Amino acid sequence: MLIGVLGLMDTSHLAPHAPDGVELAVYPPRLAVFPHTPYDRLLVDLAHVDAAERAVRDGVDALLIDSTCDWGIEAIRAAVDVPVVGAGEVGIEKASAGGRRFGIVTIWPPALEFLYTERARNVPGGERCTGIRYASADHELGRLGEDGSVIARMDRREEPVLERIVAECRLSVAENGAEAILLGCTCMAKTAPLIEERFRDVPVIEPARAALEVVLHAAPARRNRTAVAGLVPALVDTWVDGSAAPELPDAEACDVCVAVELGEQLDRV
Repeated sequence: MLIGVLGLMDTSHLAPHAPDGVELAVYPPRLAVFPHTPYDRLLVDLAHVDAAERAVRDGVDALLIDSTCDWGIEAIRAAVDVPVVGAGEVGIEKASAGGRRFGIVTIWPPALEFLYTERARNVPGGERCTGIRYASADHELGRLGEDGSVIARMDRREEPVLERIVAECRLSVAENGAEAILLGCTCMAKTAPLIEERFRDVPVIEPARAALEVVLHAAPARRNRTAVAGLVPALVDTWVDGSAAPELPDAEACDVCVAVELGEQLDRV
């Protein structure tokens, strides 16, 4: 089984959980955009639809959107005939199982709250979310790609960052009444075991791993199919070659949610 993973991270957070005979192939987006606003998010969604259509063209058996934001998921399902699983919707479903109330704890700052409220509003079980708690402040968005960014410090397992994440988990339970915690970004996957070691009050759901478990047995979603499949990759092709497209602003360098420079990683897929 070949699973196309839509995102910029490598598969080291997923590969240990993939059974024998399952191959994971990363398909990074080709447009350099960070989702600062809903307008920017539109372009991020477009970039993931493009990545999905390219992956299916290459013959993947299923698609896994490696983000709690489930970039472009409904549009992707309208364009392809393979199963499409989003880490966000699976994470919410698992966190809210049995009518459980759950909180979201994310390494990202409050400025990106609209991304989480969109998923909670549109995914069954999202109404059980008791609140979103943030382990960084808005000014951190200006440091993406720097060695001292909160993402880099989390990846280095620096104690103050781990303590802040665990503290927010505890507050989600104590102040918001959460009965489970959903980690708010798949970039937290490698840190999840350390969080779980320090915080055992309620279950902690790591959405990337949960999505992998689901995609192994998923079936294509039943919905109307677009009559213009392939149009988005053609549009992005035009963008990439620069022949007839507006310029995109430079995106901050972030290994998790910011797309690579246009065309930079095409050879990888």
